[in-house]
Amino acid sequence: MEYKEILKISNEKFSDFLVVEKPFEKYGINRKRILIKRFIDRLGKYFIFAEITVPITRLSTVDEIWVIKYKINDNTYDFKLEPGKEIDIIEMSIDWFKEALEVERQRSNYIKKYQNIKNNTVSEIRDYKLNKVLWVGMDYM
Repeated sequence: MEYKEILKISNEKFSDFLVVEKPFEKYGINRKRILIKRFIDRLGKYFIFAEITVPITRLSTVDEIWVIKYKINDNTYDFKLEPGKEIDIIEMSIDWFKEALEVERQRSNYIKKYQNIKNNTVSEIRDYKLNKVLWVGMDYM
């Protein structure tokens, strides 16, 4: 699939995000790439969470093959956009990314809860017992 077609599909499917064209020029290789950014409220700016590009193999590029790479924390997850299935793979990968973000949020919440239990044991025990009493009371209603 051609670059302009991939760009058009990206703008349609990532309409909730900022889609930016940014060519990659390094080591004598020029390749087109598309960056997808999302706005982080607490930081007040856009951050790259996905990149659609042509992979480099032995200092050359294959223009027919595109790859979308998602970044979550320090990990990168890539999906090969197979010819003829680009739209389906992009849609599926967007759904996967949203689920992965939710899992990451839950993991972060569990770590915070663990740290609170370790550091504020007395208040956590109090809250735990209070919630337990409130939930038992809800069973009788």
